[in-house]
Amino acid sequence: MTTTTSRVAFYLRVSEIGTIAALILCVALPLGASSFLTLPLGFLLIGALAVLFFSGQQDEFIRGLWYRAASAAFLIVIAVDVFGDFAVGLADGFHDASGVAPHSPARTPLGTYAGDIGIVAFYLRFQIARLGAL
Repeated sequence: MTTTTSRVAFYLRVSEIGTIAALILCVALPLGASSFLTLPLGFLLIGALAVLFFSGQQDEFIRGLWYRAASAAFLIVIAVDVFGDFAVGLADGFHDASGVAPHSPARTPLGTYAGDIGIVAFYLRFQIARLGAL
């Protein structure tokens, strides 16, 4: 294996680790998992992102993956910040108007989670681009 090939293989393994950590956190956090599980996964997720950021501009293929993933994450963060709370309020309004249940309790604004959603979007788009789907 050449040096470039081994660097690309390392980079792709780190991206897989980050993706798996992001997906596990997406399942664990809503279920109320303890910090014993979520804290190391969070550090692993951010560490993988740091490795990807600082070692990723080595060749054209990796740079293309990075740009696609970063662009998707940016657009998702903007969309969640701008339209997320509107969509939640609209859904609550339709739900309340149907008379099925009383008004829902106060919720945390969806924009609070825009950064987390952006990181997950980054990893998912990275893997989709890597597989050559889009």
